[in-house]
Amino acid sequence: MHEKINNIWKSISGNKLATVEDHLALCIAKATLAKSNNDKKEILFNQIKKTFTPTTNVAKLENGWHEWKALSLAANTLAFQGLRKNPLFINFNEMEFEIAVYLLSDLRNLFSVLGGYDPEDKDSPLYDPTQVFLIVRKNMPPIHQLIQTAHVASVVGATGAIPDPMTQHFIVYGAENGDQLMDVSYWLNSVNVEVNHFYDNVENTGFSVTAIATGPIRKSYAERKQLFTGLDLLVL
Repeated sequence: MHEKINNIWKSISGNKLATVEDHLALCIAKATLAKSNNDKKEILFNQIKKTFTPTTNVAKLENGWHEWKALSLAANTLAFQGLRKNPLFINFNEMEFEIAVYLLSDLRNLFSVLGGYDPEDKDSPLYDPTQVFLIVRKNMPPIHQLIQTAHVASVVGATGAIPDPMTQHFIVYGAENGDQLMDVSYWLNSVNVEVNHFYDNVENTGFSVTAIATGPIRKSYAERKQLFTGLDLLVL
């Protein structure tokens, strides 16, 4: 994190009082100070997708609450309060502050025109594709790890949960053994993530769970990391 905001954010987040507005302000500050040559708005959208999750509550959506309503309200609150009053922008020079104000204004205008982003709209700047997570036992020969990955992916496909397999994002993790694999399965079930299992008799060692898979998930980057903490990406 940039030195201009690092200690300030530690102070805000350290007392666990950070609000939605604070997190949005951090996204804007990071995008403003980013050294990347990419478009600042694109950087902001990427920061937002890592931080926020669109609302999926059916009752709220049916009552007119759009997917990014909380973010839209936070943007309006920040504008009403004024970025100058937000501690994250205290050390900004005039040019940096103008960029931050422009990013906030542009975000508010988009919400005003569109009434919020549809997470299923692939043309939306905040489009965040769902991901299917596959977890495979690593205490098998590499060829079988690959085969079991394909098997469990086909199980998810057979459920009909993936509307377009050609554009679906898959992420594959490795579990050390069957015990860790089942621990992950129990954990995911406990947080209401649906899990599919695949059983096989690998090299005549008896039928057991060799791989598991979630259905398509749309969560923030931080939430996804929390779901699969302790697991590494599968490397063959």
